[in-house]
Amino acid sequence: MLNLTIVRIPARTRGVLVTAAAALALLALPVATLAQTATESAAYAITELNLRKGPGSGDAIFAVVPVGAELIRSSTDATNDYVPVTYNGIDGWVIDVGLVATPDELALALEGESAPDAPLNLYQADVRVTLTPLMLRSDPDLAAEPIAGMPEGSTVILTREGYENGYVTVDYDGAKGWAYAELLGEVTR
Repeated sequence: MLNLTIVRIPARTRGVLVTAAAALALLALPVATLAQTATESAAYAITELNLRKGPGSGDAIFAVVPVGAELIRSSTDATNDYVPVTYNGIDGWVIDVGLVATPDELALALEGESAPDAPLNLYQADVRVTLTPLMLRSDPDLAAEPIAGMPEGSTVILTREGYENGYVTVDYDGAKGWAYAELLGEVTR
């Protein structure tokens, strides 16, 4: 048989114990915060980005992240070229190519200069990023034959050979055609 002994703690002592427990909890907060920041880092938008519910172009858009905005990037690996971030307290996913890691890289992007070791000069005035999945077409018309599908976040180069019916001429990985201009975002400002 189990014998229980009830110990009465005076009210004054209970107050001291509660205060001590609260102080210990507050002391533990910086440790928890340090652990959290070790897995997250700041990132900056070099173009307008769609903040999506999941890592795909078909996922719902929660918000549009403006150029220059600071986001918190999770250390989780990219999925479908999307990375998990937090923007204005909203968790979501953005296309990885639209982010840089430091304010210096952001400043370079906004000034139109090339970032070191960039595989493609994403900061040129003639480079754009697709804001949504987009078709590269043979003519400036929705009914024109598709040449290629361009996923959200794809980079294209404006060829400046034509502008017609809301479409502009672009080069996408060596394929030249027409893309709907309003769905192309500027990388530089």
